Amino acid sequence: MAQTSMKYGFTGLIRSCIAGGLVEFANDYNGYIFKYDERGEVFAESTDGGDMRRLAESVGDFLNEVLLGEKGGGFYGQQWLQELREHGLV
Repeated sequence: MAQTSMKYGFTGLIRSCIAGGLVEFANDYNGYIFKYDERGEVFAESTDGGDMRRLAESVGDFLNEVLLGEKGGGFYGQQWLQELREHGLV
């Protein structure tokens, strides 16, 4: 299981499973489960309230633009984005 030392990091990839037509592929320390649909669009579901939010058009876009990119600030906050910059990831 891949892990990061950053405070808001990914807990790693979890077992893929199909739930409600979506494939769960990852989770994080903030209580989100990441899923993609048949078109490949990525969503984040909050385990606290069940809210679902569309994050990216594909898993690749999610990894490159949200998790490890400039769009990460909009989801994880500016501190996350700053930490990515400090580690040379953005």
